[in-house]
Amino acid sequence: MELPGDHAELHPEGLAGERDRIADERDQIADERDRIADEREALANARENSLDQKEAHLNALEARLDERARRFLESIPDLLQRQQQALDRGRQVLARSAERLSRAQAALDRTRTNRSRDDASIRRETEDPSDIEGDPPNPD
Repeated sequence: MELPGDHAELHPEGLAGERDRIADERDQIADERDRIADEREALANARENSLDQKEAHLNALEARLDERARRFLESIPDLLQRQQQALDRGRQVLARSAERLSRAQAALDRTRTNRSRDDASIRRETEDPSDIEGDPPNPD
């Protein structure tokens, strides 16, 4: 039986039902909040896993670059040594070429001297003996 001005919700049975409904709503909201929190945590874990994979990839690249740099630095003395050897060989070739040039020049000078001597000898043999003594030529 309802009293005038009383609401059904104010009755103990109505209040208990309203409390149960509100409690159920709170539980649903809490469950939804927990589900969203779980989704966020799953997304954060996936993001962290992705970042971990990228970091591992970068670490692997860094290790490869470090190894290349180490090998390069180890090869620098070999490279410098090979370049020095090439320079030394070039200098030796240059020195040998200069020696050959000097010998060729000396041979050319000897050839010119021999030719001058031969030319002088030929002139002496082919000249008129009167020209040699300084007598004037005979007009006969």
